[in-house]
Amino acid sequence: MKKGMLVLLCLLLFAITAGAGAAWLWLSPEGAMRADLPEDVMEAWLDEKDPDFWKEEYLRQIRLPVTEFEDGQALLGKLYDAAVGEAEVRFSPLSADSDGDTRRYLIRLGEADLFRAAVQYREGTWQVTELSALDALSAATHEISVLLPEDAALTVNGVAVGEEYLRQSGLDYPDMTALELGDPHRPTRKLYTVSGLYEAPRVEADRENGLVLLSAADGFWEYTVPDAAGYAFAVSAPRSATVFLGEQALGSENIAATSVYVTRLDIPEELQGYLPEYVTYTAGGLYTLPEISARTGDGTALESSEVNGVLTFALPGTEELRQSQHQRAEDFIRALTKLGAGNGTLAAAAAYVSPDSQVQLYMGRAMASLHWTRNVTLTFQDVTADSYVPLGENAYLCRARAQFTTKTWYQTKELSWDFEMLWRNEDGAWMLWDLAFL
Repeated sequence: MKKGMLVLLCLLLFAITAGAGAAWLWLSPEGAMRADLPEDVMEAWLDEKDPDFWKEEYLRQIRLPVTEFEDGQALLGKLYDAAVGEAEVRFSPLSADSDGDTRRYLIRLGEADLFRAAVQYREGTWQVTELSALDALSAATHEISVLLPEDAALTVNGVAVGEEYLRQSGLDYPDMTALELGDPHRPTRKLYTVSGLYEAPRVEADRENGLVLLSAADGFWEYTVPDAAGYAFAVSAPRSATVFLGEQALGSENIAATSVYVTRLDIPEELQGYLPEYVTYTAGGLYTLPEISARTGDGTALESSEVNGVLTFALPGTEELRQSQHQRAEDFIRALTKLGAGNGTLAAAAAYVSPDSQVQLYMGRAMASLHWTRNVTLTFQDVTADSYVPLGENAYLCRARAQFTTKTWYQTKELSWDFEMLWRNEDGAWMLWDLAFL
């Protein structure tokens, strides 16, 4: 009896032990008979994910540090595609980071370890409870330098570059002339530096007064203006005057020629010393052409006009001469033209001429041939006198132009005559002393 009870007790103990072992194999978190062990759960969970999931999740969690000139997420997407593409997804356990009811795994996409996952035992099952992206993708950045005109605005990839990127300003153009380098208001350039760019940027410059031209090499961008070093000038002024380019006085190094006033008139010896000497200044290769002015030693500003492409400054007092004398000179030219066309009298023209001059003698002798011009119709379009040159206080030179039409029974002519005249003050009356046809 006792022996039978012992056998039964042994069988019961075996049954309990076997049942406990089976229960452990089936019910413990890592029992051998479980169908949802951590690695199985991880494998099944990965099988549910497509390539788009991994890319979207990575871009959601990771931020690529970029400047305001680039799109960080777009760049990160390109880095991801280059590193992963459609590569196989694998995982491996991180034993050192696993403990208790938590198992951790490293997820590799292609050749890059991009995620860490955690599988935890909760409510009797293993579950993936955590997925964190690893900041494992990187690329080299580079720096660009941009040299551009001081008045230009810079953009990189369409974004305005702020003054925080300005490294230098007031930089001269390398081929500026010594004349322009002496101008405190000369055009200059400025240098910007932008670091931390991942891709080749679109660099553009714009300026209010016109276009800029670009050259680029090895991360250095240089902009210049289309008319760089394209300005030049020629200026004629009396030697006694000082000519200024902007605020800078022109010196002897800019003198191209000198000349005494050239005239066809017979200038009396006592007046020849008043003939002005003129200096021609020239310069080229300038980036701008500032205002050109001229002043006498006492600060009197000289009037200017353009003659044959040369800016010419007249002696002081010429405007006063013009205002006070132009009517007399123009009236004489009208009277002389009428005399020549048989429309006026010798007395009318001679009233303006010095009786001791060769002009008076010339007109008197010309009367014998003027019968050929009778019955000529004369119509004036314009008569002007200008280009006054004072010869002291009692004489001056000027030029005049008469534009008129003559008409006879067989022809009509449009004529334009130019004259040069010397007038002298004789006992308070201004009289013509010499006349030249130009």
